[in-house]
Amino acid sequence: MGGRAPKGGWLTIVPAVAADGLLGSTAFVYGLTHTDIAIGSTLTSLAPLVAVPFALLLGEERWSLARTLAIAATVAGEVVLLAFG
Repeated sequence: MGGRAPKGGWLTIVPAVAADGLLGSTAFVYGLTHTDIAIGSTLTSLAPLVAVPFALLLGEERWSLARTLAIAATVAGEVVLLAFG
């Protein structure tokens, strides 16, 4: 089986990548400009926490109890900040 992409593979993914780059960035900047700086900066710092579950699912990271508890504590703090902030 080789590591070759199916025919037309790039042609199907390029529009999605371009749309995500344009629309995703636009929505991100719009959201940050229309929220409190404390909430916006905290939500921005969560990007690594979102990446860890995907890395686990893809087999790029090993599961760790300490890391899982740290993520749970951070998410709980985020919930408190957003609920009472």
